[in-house]
Amino acid sequence: MFNNMWRCSCIATCLALVLILASCGGASPATINGLGSLSAVTISVAPQSMTIATGTQQIFTATVTNSSMTSVSWMVNGIAGGNSAFGTIDKTGTYTAPPYVPIPSNVTVTAVSNADESKTASASVSINGPSAPGTVTVSPKSANVVVGGTALFAATVNDANPAVTWLVNGETGGNSSVGTIIPVPGAGEQALFTAPLQVPDAGAVVVTAVSVANPQQAASAVVNISPATSGGAVVTIISPATPPTVPAGETQTFQASVTGVSNTSVSWRVDGIPGGSAAVGTIAGGSDDTATYTAPQATQVAQVIAVSNAQPSATASISVNVIPPQNVTVTVSADSCTNTSAVTISSTVQFTAAVGGNNNQSVTWQVNQVDGGNSQVGTISTGGLYTAPANVPNPATVTVSAFSNAVPSVVGSQTITIVSTPVLQVLLGPVPPLGQYPLISTGDGQQFQATVLGAADASQVEVSWLENGYSDGDGGIYGTITPGNAEGCVTTGNYAAPLSIPNPAQFPITAQSVYDSTKSASASITIVPVGITVQPVPTNPDVPQTSQQPFSADITGTSDLNAYWSLSSKQCTGSACGTLSTPGPSPTTTYTAPAQGTPQVTLTAISEANSSAQGTATITVTCGGPPSISIFPSSATIAAGSASPLTFNPVINPCGNQSAQVNWLLGCISLSDGYPNEDCSDVEFKGGGPGCTELNNGLGKVCGDRSNGNPGTDPLSYYAPRDLFTSSFVPNACEEQNNNSGDGMVALTATVNLQGCPQQGCQATACITVTPP
Repeated sequence: MFNNMWRCSCIATCLALVLILASCGGASPATINGLGSLSAVTISVAPQSMTIATGTQQIFTATVTNSSMTSVSWMVNGIAGGNSAFGTIDKTGTYTAPPYVPIPSNVTVTAVSNADESKTASASVSINGPSAPGTVTVSPKSANVVVGGTALFAATVNDANPAVTWLVNGETGGNSSVGTIIPVPGAGEQALFTAPLQVPDAGAVVVTAVSVANPQQAASAVVNISPATSGGAVVTIISPATPPTVPAGETQTFQASVTGVSNTSVSWRVDGIPGGSAAVGTIAGGSDDTATYTAPQATQVAQVIAVSNAQPSATASISVNVIPPQNVTVTVSADSCTNTSAVTISSTVQFTAAVGGNNNQSVTWQVNQVDGGNSQVGTISTGGLYTAPANVPNPATVTVSAFSNAVPSVVGSQTITIVSTPVLQVLLGPVPPLGQYPLISTGDGQQFQATVLGAADASQVEVSWLENGYSDGDGGIYGTITPGNAEGCVTTGNYAAPLSIPNPAQFPITAQSVYDSTKSASASITIVPVGITVQPVPTNPDVPQTSQQPFSADITGTSDLNAYWSLSSKQCTGSACGTLSTPGPSPTTTYTAPAQGTPQVTLTAISEANSSAQGTATITVTCGGPPSISIFPSSATIAAGSASPLTFNPVINPCGNQSAQVNWLLGCISLSDGYPNEDCSDVEFKGGGPGCTELNNGLGKVCGDRSNGNPGTDPLSYYAPRDLFTSSFVPNACEEQNNNSGDGMVALTATVNLQGCPQQGCQATACITVTPP
């Protein structure tokens, strides 16, 4: 009672003093309850901006003025203390970047004055480093098109399987109302969006790329659609017809067409910049509404835009996919009917040059390093038509070369030998790989192609066909060949195998020149029994993740029951599709499904006896297998008193249960498991216990030997105690003997209850080693 009366008396006295001071003109502002002056509280943060790598730390300093209470509270992207996605910050202002680059990559660190919570100051942090596994990005983030117009999008997936599914407003491939999107063949994960013929109700649609390997990962872009210009200029880019791919530093020509106005000229922009820039590429206009675009050094997707000079609101655009620089090569080849080792004097040979890695295909021709050649070694036109000299030169071998006009240091060459009379050369295809022979079933057939090089006229290209050195007059023991008509220097022969296997079963098929019987070519074949069939068993199984499925090859028509085994899929590559115990040759193999993803995989079995006999089975990987849970990482080390926590993630199988409830339990570390009212603050978190856990759901830390429950997709943070006892630690799940090293070990257990788990649930334990501070 006395204390309460005294407190009330003090308050009354203080209030009276405040009133007296307030009535005195010119008096300085008075302090109230030690909170500082009556002037407005201000706060600032340093540094105000920086770039750091994932997983690293940055210390921020907050300065509070006009108050004696200078403490602050810290937030990351508006979240008190931050989280694992955007990074965490402790009360000292030490910010720890997340393990992966967030989306977006810039985060905001904010200090809130504890004296006046309406006063804040912020700093911008740009984070670089690896993306989270499975992250999908789409570029560009937005596009503007008219009805019926197009825009090119590219998707990147941070996963072994880069494949994506494209959607428009949530519908796969889109439709005529919202626009359609179609993958660009041979261009990686790129897709071409075509706007609908009418503006949709919202005036915009959303294009989304969804990871095939992990459908929970996706990214989107917005396409703004506007009406087509009517009653005025209409701009169309007529060349190229499709979005081009241009190597960095190389050029691409564009041409536009303008209708509806008398002034049909255009000006050119790149990503909205007149003439472009070094960052996105430059573009220079030419005659007849053409322009030359020069790609920048950085790979990207840029927009080339043609703008009507008569009506600047009328535009047309096309995407340009800029790829890394390509090695420029020049390959020179002679006409396919030329025998380059025997080019007859005064004859002509058409040469072609293919320039790789550059859009400029033009070349300069030389013969023996002379532009255009001369009468002694032969001449060559700008189109590559070579005319041999009237006499055999000395030496008789000359070199025809083509120099790239884009990169003159790059050259391709072909040597030829000049002769006075024609010399024939016979080639026969198909030519099998070395040591292998075409396998042809009895009664089956195979087409062969004979090419006669160096023929002076059509009368010299005729060939006769032989089976094992015999003509068709052998009675068909080795089969028969029906000659086809010659086309240029090429003649076909349709071979029909005999109805029974001859002796020997392996023999040559020969094409022999009729004009010069000393010139011929052969290919060996092997006749095998008819009717070999192969079928993997089972044919269409569902295999749960991580599970195994044995397969056998059901082979008929041969006594050789071995097969070669392989996997393929449009939804995955490599081990992401699963693995086989043996590629063969073997009559059986065992398939092991991958731990993540649910792809559909094709298993192919090829007969060892006849490679043309093969069969397939379709494997569908499903969410399944025995239920289990694991913790990643399974072990970690942290020093007592560390301000930064450890992060642990649950991994639940089967894959359809990732949102199942997980219960985390922190075990004892020593003779104590904390204090009954411990709340992990600096005052109460005295050490001796196992530390604290915290879920990233804003519920706060849970300390001591107590449980913490959360959805399976939410990671858990572990904070070490401030101190460690120096006495021996009692054994726990992570150690079987007393620990006298001065380090402590904490067992972190995760439990999930799924159908098929034991009565106590499926459990996993991670071991945390706490070292002295």
